[in-house]
Amino acid sequence: GSKLAVYSKLKNVANFGFACFALSWLLARIMYYPYRVIYLGIYYIPIVEAWPAAWWYLGFLLSLYALHIFWFIIIFRMAYKAVAGGGDIDKDGRSDASDEEED
Repeated sequence: GSKLAVYSKLKNVANFGFACFALSWLLARIMYYPYRVIYLGIYYIPIVEAWPAAWWYLGFLLSLYALHIFWFIIIFRMAYKAVAGGGDIDKDGRSDASDEEED
């Protein structure tokens, strides 16, 4: 939604949408996910003596959490640049040079 608002030149809507996205990412994927999913996996796998693949499954969940942290760093950098640059999110940091040439 925020990217569409940027293309429509609705900066306030884009900033609000990005703020909601960043807050929901922080709450759901950085705080809630490790507490409810990873913690319970670490706690219950040894207790119930789950199938051997459960440890692999937990390893993949931890890998996913590492990606969540990496993506949150990118989101935080964009938010910091927006605040330091006057509050506008003009450009997606993931965009490559070919996207910029078309504008």
